[in-house]
Amino acid sequence: MEKRSKKQVVFNCFIFSLLFWKLLKTNAEELTIVEKQLHVPPLSELQNVFSTELLKNFAQVTVEIVESPDLTQEPFYLAATGLTGSPILLDVGGTSLYNTEFDKQKLFDLKAIVEKLNRPLGSLVIGAAFGPWVYLGKDCDVAVNIVLDKAESTTSSYIISLDKTLGKIVCQVLPLNETRFAVQGSLFLSDGKGGQVIKVVAENRIGEDSFIASMRRSITNYYGAEKLVGIGGVFALQTGKINEAFPNLLEEPVPEGSKLTRVTNFYLDEGSAVETGVGTFVSERTDLELTPNHFHCFSPHLDCGHYVRDTTPEIAKYEGYFLPAESLMRIDQAPEDQRLIGLDHF
Repeated sequence: MEKRSKKQVVFNCFIFSLLFWKLLKTNAEELTIVEKQLHVPPLSELQNVFSTELLKNFAQVTVEIVESPDLTQEPFYLAATGLTGSPILLDVGGTSLYNTEFDKQKLFDLKAIVEKLNRPLGSLVIGAAFGPWVYLGKDCDVAVNIVLDKAESTTSSYIISLDKTLGKIVCQVLPLNETRFAVQGSLFLSDGKGGQVIKVVAENRIGEDSFIASMRRSITNYYGAEKLVGIGGVFALQTGKINEAFPNLLEEPVPEGSKLTRVTNFYLDEGSAVETGVGTFVSERTDLELTPNHFHCFSPHLDCGHYVRDTTPEIAKYEGYFLPAESLMRIDQAPEDQRLIGLDHF
């Protein structure tokens, strides 16, 4: 009887493990995917479109068409050298899937999504998403920066969380084999090759729009609702400081003694240059309920978080590289959380 009992315990543990991992892993076959072709403007046209709006918000602006530098190098630290090669946007889930009980948040797996799309695992994926709560055991975000088939890399994604003891937003490097994220993701996928891209340098903010909100507004104003344009890329804050956000939908108070501030639905922390931001922006939400713009930042000195805007406009300087995507994959569409609609700078 004792032997049977031990065998039964082992068997039960095995079955429980299988069920547990089934809950954690997204079944790629169950993903609902809507593909939409995007309007792809000539780079020369985008050059003028970006310049017009950025000059309303920054005192010095340069927008050029250039051969991409090696973006694996500082201050960008991407997992691949460039942004070109069949670029697409992945808009996954939606903030309405967010649950304050973090272990009820829906999980996605980048590897499963890329395989479902029949793209090679050697593709570059960058962008902003809610993080894999299973890794930290708590609510988190992630700055996605990965080539999925790399066994080793000097760069990686960063997981972002709130340390209430320290009273600040903190981050750490994710292992290359942790490819999951939760709730919602705004991702740019390409072959990660070099080639022509749009280079943007903007200094001394004089307007209300943040760097990314200004770029997003440029394509919204120019292309309107008739032509959906989607952009992905990377920027570096070279000088100055920025506000970075972390969800606080419960409106919990700021931890005592911290330097955090609070706005509706978010904690705010301040990060210092040099920081790297990765993400996407689109010209319209459309009936696909797309996220307007979404960038997450990371840095070697571990300042990090959801990009909001610079807090030192007079000395802020950004350098970024961007590329229009050819198509959009809307995956497991979920409606946007009504509390967040209108906060385009988030």
